[in-house]
Amino acid sequence: CSSDLIGLRPNFAAAYLGLGICFMDEKRFDDAKETFDKALAVDRNSIQAQFYQGICYHYLASPTQSLASFRRVVESNPNHPLSHHGLLNMAVEYRALGQDAECDSVLNRAEKEFKKAPHVGWAMEGLAGVSAVRGVHEESLAWLNEAVANGFRSALQLRFDPALASLEGDPEFQQILNGISAPRHSE
Repeated sequence: CSSDLIGLRPNFAAAYLGLGICFMDEKRFDDAKETFDKALAVDRNSIQAQFYQGICYHYLASPTQSLASFRRVVESNPNHPLSHHGLLNMAVEYRALGQDAECDSVLNRAEKEFKKAPHVGWAMEGLAGVSAVRGVHEESLAWLNEAVANGFRSALQLRFDPALASLEGDPEFQQILNGISAPRHSE
């Protein structure tokens, strides 16, 4: 357990990341955010801790703080895959703040990054997010199916991606999520 590892190695940022993700999985976003804050205290350059902190702020209904977290992700390493998702989530927060022009601008930038990204599965998941934010749910679901067909397997990303929140109640989205969450058996 990550909390045991933190007790043994309190300066190990990855342990805080693991524990924070456990809290997210339980939808304990206050605890998760606090844990990601501790990870950042140990490693202020942790792009993962900054990214997950932004997601926590999103679910804690703090779009300004979420936007700031995602902006730091994008600025810290523009070529990192999480930076592309950070752009996408910045668009979500701009929309929540009623700043539609900024939302559209950042969304277009995110779309360009995903289209040139070499990691096919996660890039397709990102394009699904772009479509979902634009309200084109059928296209979003098609991108998600394509992402899974090309190796995307992060149930955590699908469950907590702010860009995909509008798909949460869709039966096809749930089927995709359940499909990648199910254990795979070798034949």
